Amino acid sequence: MHKVTIAIPLYNTEEYIKEALSSALNQTLEHIEILIINDCSTDNSLAVVEEMNNSNARDDISVRIISLPANKGIGAVRNISIAEADGKYLFFLDSDDYISEDCLELMYDKAENIQADIVFSSSETVYKDHTEKAILADRTFTEWGDFQKFCYTQRGKYQNTVWNKLYNLDFIKTNNLHFKEINRGEDCLFLNALVPCVRKCTIIPNITYSYRIRENSLCQYNARDVIPIEEIRAHLYVASEINKISYKYKTSPFAETLIKEHLNFSVNVIFVIFDKWNTISTPVPATEIKEVLAHPCTLQEIWHFKQKRYYNIWLYFFAKLPFCVIKSSCKIYYKLIKFYRKMRR
Repeated sequence: MHKVTIAIPLYNTEEYIKEALSSALNQTLEHIEILIINDCSTDNSLAVVEEMNNSNARDDISVRIISLPANKGIGAVRNISIAEADGKYLFFLDSDDYISEDCLELMYDKAENIQADIVFSSSETVYKDHTEKAILADRTFTEWGDFQKFCYTQRGKYQNTVWNKLYNLDFIKTNNLHFKEINRGEDCLFLNALVPCVRKCTIIPNITYSYRIRENSLCQYNARDVIPIEEIRAHLYVASEINKISYKYKTSPFAETLIKEHLNFSVNVIFVIFDKWNTISTPVPATEIKEVLAHPCTLQEIWHFKQKRYYNIWLYFFAKLPFCVIKSSCKIYYKLIKFYRKMRR
């Protein structure tokens, strides 16, 4: 068994894959597997990978390439990575990003020290003309509930991206964690399902991952005159699935912070939908909006909350207001928020 499997999804990134793969091959940690899933690339990405593999001089690093017969999408590719990985730990590296030479050594040593379920590390976002660093707190958690109480006060900092995290593969499989094979939000859903399961984890401040912002990336969207209703429903689906996690863990020691975080996510999704309301191709049914806003607890359960009790009571009744009141309130509030952010610049 390898110490770590680096899983790289490959799809039309011939301009960047060499830098990504080079950063994986130059790791100071030994006994690594690099697992590349080619999701039917139509450019020269695969040829670049094969050429680099043929010239790989590292005996302690194996490169394995799996070419899919049909395009599956990122969710399916990540699930194949989980099923195929041979390492004790799994690390996701996108094919247009790159990692520091000591990335895996730092994270692996931290994981081994406490037999962590997951290790988080700091990162930088690389724009065309500048770089922004995101330094995480230096923390370690060893009891169930401690990490969750911390995580759910960090405004989604730990639940948005699957990269730059080292996962214990047994932990993923034991908890039956997998990616939804959808077009949007698969990473968000995976991490929101993962976080409540974590018992042991550590966070390190070292910057080990460089996330590249590029034109035409799957993660970047341009302003449009018309937004398809299918895209809106995809966002509502993600919010709805996250709400199910709130129901599942509403009696846990971290329930209050989890529910607040998840409802804030849902409210923000609804705010954006109402802000773009006039550009959506087909009106969104009121029932779908109100379903996402529904509080997972009864009023009696909320009354026993020790934190944010009245905020949760407000959210509970807000979801029960007439749709026209919800819509107008959200649109006004969202405009005020945008105006406030503009004035602060």
